Amino acid sequence: MTKKILSIAAAVILVSFLMIGCGNKTTDPAKVSPNKGIETYQGNWKPKDTSKPYGGTFTINSDGSINMHDSEGTTIQKNQITDKGNEVYEFSIQGYTITLTFKDVSNCIMNQGGMDIEMIKVN
Repeated sequence: MTKKILSIAAAVILVSFLMIGCGNKTTDPAKVSPNKGIETYQGNWKPKDTSKPYGGTFTINSDGSINMHDSEGTTIQKNQITDKGNEVYEFSIQGYTITLTFKDVSNCIMNQGGMDIEMIKVN
């Protein structure tokens, strides 16, 4: 009988430790850091490598909208831009989803149609 009680107690303790260790708390600091807002990156942006035939230029305005320097002169309003967290922003234009991932205030990666393009702020 004592053996059975000890076995049950050991099982309860083991299960308790497993439950404590399996919590779903987010400890990744990148997942909990607040975004600065797209307007933090206002200015003119262009591809870092201008010898490549891809990647357009764009301007981020102080109100958070983006002017694409395309043939239509498209403007993406701030409410059309999805804040994905961790300084990642996404919007759609002409059937493409464009993702901007900011490394800092002067560098970002623009993903357009599955292609990553390094972008730099020029002013």
